[in-house]
Amino acid sequence: MSGALLFGLGVGLIVLFHAAQVVCGRALGIVPESVGLFVGPKLASFKAGGTEYRLNLVPSGGAVDFGDQFSELPALKQCLVVLSGPVALLAFGFLLYGFSGSPGLAFLRAIPQLLQGAFSPSEVGASLVRAYMSLLAANPVAAIGVLALKVSALNLLPFPGSPGGMIWRSVLRLKAEDPRLLVPRLLGSIAGMGLGFSWLAAIWQGLA
Repeated sequence: MSGALLFGLGVGLIVLFHAAQVVCGRALGIVPESVGLFVGPKLASFKAGGTEYRLNLVPSGGAVDFGDQFSELPALKQCLVVLSGPVALLAFGFLLYGFSGSPGLAFLRAIPQLLQGAFSPSEVGASLVRAYMSLLAANPVAAIGVLALKVSALNLLPFPGSPGGMIWRSVLRLKAEDPRLLVPRLLGSIAGMGLGFSWLAAIWQGLA
């Protein structure tokens, strides 16, 4: 039950994250070609307002694809679209956690906790998971706010495909297929997978 609850919260934050990017893109005059919940092969889809909405197989993350329209935007507008997702989560987290804790501190601690938990999944990581589940049981609203703040901060890391990585690409005016991005993309993917597998182990032990 705890695992299903965490999964449901994660899906809700993914939807909020990408909905903010869709709204921001449309406000700047670009219409998404597709919006995907999760990644990998398509399971189901429908079209509305010129956009294909997809449900994909692998339950992790998602994507908003603006196609060539995005690369034609000035760098500042690209950054606004990319950052709208993390900013939406940040605002949501402050709204939910601001009355019962220190949202700024929760945001700033996210990346150090991510690294500490990844390097020690059985001790630090599992302990953080158990502490979060205790907060979720005692104060669900605050717990959802904390999770939103953490996810917002983690999306600023410069991993390939993440807002943090896309911001650097926009500032440097590099296209996704630029060969200079091959090595950073490879290293970022390896680091991202390592963090992901380590945290899966932490969550498994924390919920056991």
